Amino acid sequence: MLGLIKKDLLMVKSNLKIIVIILIVFGIMALQGQSDLSFVPALTSVMVFMSTFSYDEYNKFDAFAISLPNGRNNVVKSKYISSLVLIIASVAITMIASIGIGYIKHSLDWEYILSTSVGCIFACVIVESVIFPLIFKFGVEKGRIGLFIGTFAFSSIIAIVAKTKPFKVSSSFISFLESNLPVILIVTSILLIAISYFISNKVYSKKEF
Repeated sequence: MLGLIKKDLLMVKSNLKIIVIILIVFGIMALQGQSDLSFVPALTSVMVFMSTFSYDEYNKFDAFAISLPNGRNNVVKSKYISSLVLIIASVAITMIASIGIGYIKHSLDWEYILSTSVGCIFACVIVESVIFPLIFKFGVEKGRIGLFIGTFAFSSIIAIVAKTKPFKVSSSFISFLESNLPVILIVTSILLIAISYFISNKVYSKKEF
């Protein structure tokens, strides 16, 4: 499995310049107070990682990988591990850049940097948790279309609920969420990844090549 992880990270390496360029551009904008650096690089890294699925599909790598011992399970597991490594690395680099910008601008806010970093990882995990099972089931292109449709539908439902306000949330519950938000996001992220991995594993184990 380590070989599969290394293979994915090496494929992403060729596209790292995209993440670096975006980090530089948004870093300059953040210095000028025109943008927030937090979310863009990590979310871009998720999109860049999608290229590994395209490469595998184009080169028919899956047919070879599943012939290896415990091949199907290792393919799925390596995708999740590789993508999480890339997300965490992107967030770490973004945190370092944000700290540097904070020092330069004399506006360093540790609480904001940490909270946005956790929120960034959570946002990336949501995208990954949804799109990976779709890609394993339908392929890269259909998976992306499914993510777009799902995002649009989810956003529409949230907008309708927010507009109609069918239920009232107590202030004590809101205070609980605010005070425990980082822990809630971390636990939810772990659950989402676990559920997504289980679904992907089931789908991939029955897929024919």
